[in-house]
Amino acid sequence: MKHLLLPALLLFALSVAVPCHAQWLTFTPNIPDTVGIATTHVVDQNIAWAGANQYVADNAAGYNPAFSPRAYVFRTTNGGQSWSADTVPLGAAPFIANICGIDGQTAWLTGYDFAILYMQLLQTTDGGKTWTEKLLDGFKIPGWSYINNVYFWDAQNGIVCGDPAPLDPDTVPFYEIYRTSDGGQNWTRVPKSALAAPLPGDFGLGNCYAAVGDHFWFGTVQGMLYHSPDRGATWQTYTTGMPSTGILSFADSLNGICGNNLGGRESIVWRTVDGGKTWKDVSPAGDYNLSSAAIIPGSRYFLVTTMDSIADGPFRTLISKDGGNTWQQIAEGENPGWAYFVSPTAGYAGDWQTTVSKTRLYRYNGDPLSGVFSGNTLDAAVTVSPNPANDVVQINLSRYAESTDWLILLNDAAGRLAGQRRVQGVDAWKERFDLQSLPAGVYTLTISNSKGSLSRQIQIVH
Repeated sequence: MKHLLLPALLLFALSVAVPCHAQWLTFTPNIPDTVGIATTHVVDQNIAWAGANQYVADNAAGYNPAFSPRAYVFRTTNGGQSWSADTVPLGAAPFIANICGIDGQTAWLTGYDFAILYMQLLQTTDGGKTWTEKLLDGFKIPGWSYINNVYFWDAQNGIVCGDPAPLDPDTVPFYEIYRTSDGGQNWTRVPKSALAAPLPGDFGLGNCYAAVGDHFWFGTVQGMLYHSPDRGATWQTYTTGMPSTGILSFADSLNGICGNNLGGRESIVWRTVDGGKTWKDVSPAGDYNLSSAAIIPGSRYFLVTTMDSIADGPFRTLISKDGGNTWQQIAEGENPGWAYFVSPTAGYAGDWQTTVSKTRLYRYNGDPLSGVFSGNTLDAAVTVSPNPANDVVQINLSRYAESTDWLILLNDAAGRLAGQRRVQGVDAWKERFDLQSLPAGVYTLTISNSKGSLSRQIQIVH
């Protein structure tokens, strides 16, 4: 199965933000179901949208849709201080593929009713309370049509991409892609001549796309990548060498990251520096599943979130500052899947459905980790003693130019998180780390605030 008519019901629900470790704020919407976030889209610092379905999360059986009678859309317009929750009129067995927000009131959504095998492209103009079906004559070919992605560059210009489907009288299928330049009132299918023929049995993946400027990419289950440099008018096709092209994120027209779990957990994070033509495996070491892969705009740092177990974790967040050559764990506990950043200080995400918590949405909690994400070098006087160290090490930060919040991370040579501290609202501090339980070796100390970060090496000897 692909990774896949009543008015929308307002659930009278606003969620309340509570702290979740140092990096994220977590939000639990007041809904009767536990669901998994399937798609997120961030409009700006304050506005974000997310779509969610109910899943069966089982380590043996995998992560599959439960086809419950309700699928949800969540929306924040105040930087994540509160979220609205609405159901979507997709039918008796609804499944949301992806969502794209235009502003705080308008969004587009692709979804499927598995009860009658009916695909829809929907638009809301009232913040998700009601939805209207668009493109009524598209994606209606039985046995073929499936919409994977919708994306709008602005209120007028958009694209919607689906699986290969024939166009009468031609019986040979090609990717069903439509473009609009008038806000979705009229759509034109991209001609067969503009697209390379799909591989036999190949098809797209829901919410597997990326867009930067006029560029647009979408991936397939057999590892093909389709790229348009001009909003879908013309297309290039790349054989990536990946087992599939799953989660896509691009910083610009050249630099991108792809994450997937199809084809084995040993090779799931890849990068490109030429717009998707070629890819390099940069997977962090370990045996895990992936729930996010994103590039932080500005710094081009990579962020991934992993889960050893689909159902109950543990869940870890890692970043790479060097294009995936090395990785550093920055958090453990939260599971911010489908992370989507628009700047080093603005990012949103949501839990894949687990057995250990209710549905959670995440707003990146900016300071002080934004200093790491920014890529800026911190100008601060730091001493580490003793170094080499045996039982304890003391880190001193002399008087800084202003009082601020600080994050201190200690990572081993493999990037695993060995310790962390958070210091709030000061311009100088002293922190001690107990090293007795840590193996001997070289460790990296990272100190950050909202302005930047710095690193020091610590050698532990016993």
